[in-house]
Amino acid sequence: MTNSRESRRIRPIALAGAWACGLFAVALSVSTCAYVWTRPFPELVAPLGFHSVGHAGDWQIVGVRALACGPTLAAAAALLAAVAGFRAIAAGRYFGETTTRSLIRLSILCAAAIVVSVATPPASSILMSMGGSEGHVVLSVGSGHGIALVFTLTVYLLAWLLREAARIERENNEIV
Repeated sequence: MTNSRESRRIRPIALAGAWACGLFAVALSVSTCAYVWTRPFPELVAPLGFHSVGHAGDWQIVGVRALACGPTLAAAAALLAAVAGFRAIAAGRYFGETTTRSLIRLSILCAAAIVVSVATPPASSILMSMGGSEGHVVLSVGSGHGIALVFTLTVYLLAWLLREAARIERENNEIV
């Protein structure tokens, strides 16, 4: 890492970003999973169309609760990928492989979080219906999901372009 005025200014901001993303990932995961696992089960499945849950087996209750944590855990994994990028920037590797790889990982995990958030309600409905109860398969895809996917793809493309530009620069420096 260079010791220029600019790099000394960037380092604390990048470290703050790493800490913020890491702490938020942990807090989000713990609070969401605690809420899901302590919430009365009938309240958890009522939006899926299941108003009588007396038929639900323990395996269904555990399965639905685990599925309900999925979107948040995927988002937390994306935040942890951002931590790696912030730390690489703090170390002065602004366009290094670690930085671009973490951005690519961040975008892939964000896309996974979006897909998991769309897939969780129907998967939970199917799981609850396996006990013989009738329910509704809920599939909800809104414009927010589409916008988030476009944003995620944009971050992926930018990271890929940065990685390729850094590779080209390295090759050019070797020639000279």
